[in-house]
Amino acid sequence: MTYKESAVSTWTLHKLLSSDSGDPQITLYDVPALLSLHGYKALEICHFHITSTDLPSLRLLRVALESEGMRLINILIDTGDISVADPELRAKEIADVRDWIDIASAVGAEGVRVIAGRQTASPATLAESAATLHDLAVYGAERNVAICTENWYGLLDTPQDVLELLRLTEGNIGLKLDFGNWPAPRKFDDLAEIAPYASTTHSKPALTSDGQIDHEDFLRCLKAINSNGFSGRHVLVYDGSGDVWIALAELESMLPPHSSKP
Repeated sequence: MTYKESAVSTWTLHKLLSSDSGDPQITLYDVPALLSLHGYKALEICHFHITSTDLPSLRLLRVALESEGMRLINILIDTGDISVADPELRAKEIADVRDWIDIASAVGAEGVRVIAGRQTASPATLAESAATLHDLAVYGAERNVAICTENWYGLLDTPQDVLELLRLTEGNIGLKLDFGNWPAPRKFDDLAEIAPYASTTHSKPALTSDGQIDHEDFLRCLKAINSNGFSGRHVLVYDGSGDVWIALAELESMLPPHSSKP
């Protein structure tokens, strides 16, 4: 089989993994084999899909990944606010992120994605977040876990804020670029500005009113980043209607050839 260069986020499989509408159709331990069957050899896992964090469960997940030769690029830590002003609360948020770095190390993840902050960007909040991310990068490096952040929430609501945070972290933090976190029409120019600094995407299509892929929006996002220096890996994220594998095949067909690193 020829394997795809892109990766898939487990959010794409959330409806299969979730018990919101009954028993889950699959478990997280099934995901590596299922993705491999469909030609993928890399994934990202949303932290909340890891429902058991005891060591036997983490070992089981690691075995499931390794048996398929599946790269776990990131655990996506979708919780916490390391920019919150209250020192005690911030310390708790940072401790929670460290716990997830430990979990990432245990399952053999290459990295974690950390939310830079939910507060409004200012010189003070950006500096606080950058200092914390630097400390987390040191903690992660000791465990072979890289740290990246994403153009998400109040702290990184503009390309200028993203670039300033990257400047302050002095190359110690990677960047994930998400198609869906900034609004159109400004997002196309904004994504182009940060494209050269990103190593992975969340290539998440906007959806039409009936839950289908908005092809024009997706292609404009791809053009914006690939014409402006992006040379990393596309991580596909889909949460629309219909068959998820058909949707992923549609997204794959729009990706430029050889656009991702091996």
